[in-house]
Amino acid sequence: MRSCRFINPCWRFGLAACLFFLNLAGRADTLPESPEAATTNQQLTIQACRQIALANQPTIAATQAALKAALDRQHALETLRVPDCLARDLPLRRKQAAIGVTIAQAAVTQAEAETLHGITASYLGALYAAQQVRLANDPDHGIRRRLKDLQTLVDDLVKNKERREVTLPEHRNLVRSFLETLDGRVSEAVQGELRAQAALREAMGLGPNCPVVIPDRDLPCPRVTPPSLNELIELALARRGEMIQAIGFAEVACLEVDAQASRRRPSMRTFASGSDIHAKPIPSADLGGVDFRPSIVGPDMPVFLNGSRDARVQQAKDYCERARALTAKTRNLIALEVEDLYRRWLDKSGKAAHLEKAYQEAVAFSEKVKASFNKQERGSYPNVDEVINAGLIATRLQLEWKEAHYQSLLALAALERATAGGFAVDFDAAPACENNKETPGQSNGR
Repeated sequence: MRSCRFINPCWRFGLAACLFFLNLAGRADTLPESPEAATTNQQLTIQACRQIALANQPTIAATQAALKAALDRQHALETLRVPDCLARDLPLRRKQAAIGVTIAQAAVTQAEAETLHGITASYLGALYAAQQVRLANDPDHGIRRRLKDLQTLVDDLVKNKERREVTLPEHRNLVRSFLETLDGRVSEAVQGELRAQAALREAMGLGPNCPVVIPDRDLPCPRVTPPSLNELIELALARRGEMIQAIGFAEVACLEVDAQASRRRPSMRTFASGSDIHAKPIPSADLGGVDFRPSIVGPDMPVFLNGSRDARVQQAKDYCERARALTAKTRNLIALEVEDLYRRWLDKSGKAAHLEKAYQEAVAFSEKVKASFNKQERGSYPNVDEVINAGLIATRLQLEWKEAHYQSLLALAALERATAGGFAVDFDAAPACENNKETPGQSNGR
């Protein structure tokens, strides 16, 4: 069963608004009365965390309140009874208000997409940190167990007078330093898991004391067929709230030209006097946790335009052209973001596949060197240095493999946010990696 899905966009605001309010009603029926009740004494999947977040995240609630304000503003203009001779720009203001509702709805969509991505990223972070702890402390195949075995081997060699010339007391200190380094990594992973759980609680809209329990499982290994980059870009441009906002703002700004032409006044208000267009840059500067952050262009429109009617119309035309440039910039930035994340995913997943194979070969070599060392007489190859180095290389490759796999999952999750859910992966249904038993390519996110 394929774990990715593609969802066709809906462009009609009326239908989008109906689905939005029906969604709210559906969530009220399916969620418990309080988020604390939903997280007590039960393990939460990513999907369960998302449902709680959609109902409780304050950012979403704030954008929903802004949408309601936009609807109320539209209703106020529609029901305003003023003769056309006194308010010649009123029909245009009504059109601008209707577009404002669409822009507000797009802001809700954007907030939901960012919230869902926050859930996925922090959830995967918690799984990864917990996996690192288990990787170190597993009693049978953990890194600590291998280092302890190596420490025992070195201790025995130091005590063995017949083979003392190939083993120094400093070898024991070297192995002990590895154990100290491992303790530091485990402590770091423990704190990382706590930080990820705190981020998960915030993304869910929960308080700091609300318990969040996630399953004790390793990172998932979803099998995903690489989608077409062009298809991903098309999904993003069709679904992203930032794109809808930019297009809507350009329409509103260009309607201002006719609004300014409707009256002969030395000064006239613009649509910006009744709304806050500077509340959030378009598009958002958050690129899903990656390092690249290109410059953005924010919307701009003064509250008043001054001068003769022709002068005000010309100024409105200038701002209209600026808004159209903003739309083009938004389109380019979204396409760039999708391509950047797509190539990061391919890079990290490919790197994970190569590191997995390298780790398996390093483990086989380490076991062979150890077995050969145990059979050799004193002073022959391999010596204890080769045994230590072979085991250290295998351990380092294992950690690098898991790190690359984790980064590939983050890039995969960021692609879902970048396409506003048009491309998605079911991480809950994906099986966990079978440590030391995988075949190359199984855990690389493809």
